[in-house]
Amino acid sequence: MSNIRLKYCLMNFLKPIILVDLKLPAGWKGVAVEKWSNLNFEPEKLTQNPDKIFKSENGSITALKKIENIPFVIKKTAAGAGLKAVANLFRAPKSLKNFYLAVLLSQKNIEVAAPVAALWHRKYGNIYITEYIPGSFDLYDIAFGRNPEILANFSARKAVIQQTAQIIAKLHKADFWHRDSKAGNFIVYNDAGTYKAKLIDLDGIKQNPKRRSENRIRTLAKLAETLIRFKTVNFTDLYRGFRIYCDEMKITGPDIKRLWQKIERAAVAVRLTTVISDSYKHIGKILIIKPSALGDIVLAMPAACRLAESFPDAEIHWFVRPEFSALLENHSAVHKTVIFARKKLGKWWYKPSAFAELAGLIKQLRNEKYDIVFDFQGRFRSAIFAFFSGCKQRIGITPTQEITGIFYTKKIRQTSVHLVDFFLDMVCALGAKRGNIEFGLSPQPRSIEETRKILSENQVDKDNYAVFIPAAAVETKRWPAENFAALARKIYEKYKCSIVAVGVEAERDIVEKLQKITDVPVINLAGKTDIPQLIALLASAKIVVGNDTGPAHIAAA
Repeated sequence: MSNIRLKYCLMNFLKPIILVDLKLPAGWKGVAVEKWSNLNFEPEKLTQNPDKIFKSENGSITALKKIENIPFVIKKTAAGAGLKAVANLFRAPKSLKNFYLAVLLSQKNIEVAAPVAALWHRKYGNIYITEYIPGSFDLYDIAFGRNPEILANFSARKAVIQQTAQIIAKLHKADFWHRDSKAGNFIVYNDAGTYKAKLIDLDGIKQNPKRRSENRIRTLAKLAETLIRFKTVNFTDLYRGFRIYCDEMKITGPDIKRLWQKIERAAVAVRLTTVISDSYKHIGKILIIKPSALGDIVLAMPAACRLAESFPDAEIHWFVRPEFSALLENHSAVHKTVIFARKKLGKWWYKPSAFAELAGLIKQLRNEKYDIVFDFQGRFRSAIFAFFSGCKQRIGITPTQEITGIFYTKKIRQTSVHLVDFFLDMVCALGAKRGNIEFGLSPQPRSIEETRKILSENQVDKDNYAVFIPAAAVETKRWPAENFAALARKIYEKYKCSIVAVGVEAERDIVEKLQKITDVPVINLAGKTDIPQLIALLASAKIVVGNDTGPAHIAAA
């Protein structure tokens, strides 16, 4: 029995539960609940071609994946590098800790996503597998109004509040607390007509031997802060949940008032950030820092459109890498691009010409005298340029894996919602008006003509073609070429349209592989179109099929 298993079993006197060590490829170790121990867990394939990606960042991914036709939630985290990798040698694997913690909490009747298995490898990282509940959604979805049934139904709304409050109370009764109890860590589902809630993210759960009162307040305040930003959530909702929590915890008298005042104070501070203050009514210049990548820049465009509509007299500048600047040259909301030649400027410390160019860029930023700077990138490099701009209102993301917070005057907590929604939250927190989501992206006449010429040269009907985007920067986001080939045949037979595949020059071999394994003609335009031509090509396509990558985001926009 591993040390971590022994620790949890002895410390908490678990009821008997049968856990099985898994037989896995060399270097991998794993454990599973007996019910699922006979499944074929192939670690290196668990995050390949997932059915749905919930979250993917910094080498980690949370996705829906079927194992032997049974859907599960797969959470893979990278092993880490440098000092972190060394420290991990002396720690229990994260997936194993979460697995046994989930078992423990389940034994204590705390509603968490049922654990299935934990796999780990010192080099390749951790994989934690839990149940998947079809039709479930997190509290952010409710707050955003994506589930109007709950918002409109008082009984359903009350049930969700009650379930969530009871989960937190049970956690605290068991002498645990959650340091990251944001709304995205709770899911809601309909169980035979009754709405129920479960805790799905256990990374932030810690034992609570000391500072119990402070940690409990922190858990409650964190959840309140992440929900009160939305107009669909009011203080009555928060107070109702708080009183249910107090009843469960047997908190009475003056303690109720004292605790509520602290939670309310935190919530009010967050709610106030959504109100337009006088300091933001007269804005002359706004800088958006989002230098890369192609798809992420597209996802930030609705935020730029909201700023342009909310502050029509303001100039909006965009800090961007030269290879992506063409995407913004004719954008309806962007007045100017500030070019960030990352590769050249990275040599500033040993190349005088690069240092001179870096100094010139900083001088350019300071001379613009921006009223607000939004750092949508959330990296040390982008945060320090926000600071060097000299702007007094620098808005950034928290938390991040790099040192960034010290360079911002205001930090907006990143949630699990879609990036489009989060970037909109950032600009709306500083006074922009909410409205329809618009990308402001449209093909230019010159690019349309150039694209038609390219299609004509390849004997493609400009009014009847499909575009395939078979590549992606991250391998786990690539749909198998065999699937693209099979779909190409079906599209060709049903619609009688040409198949055009796009990508960058380095992705030509992926398209060539597709050409070899399909029996229908596929035109390889990888590396043969610039960004404006790509926008025009996608805009006129009859069908677009792509992976989670930049061109696919352009097509959706």
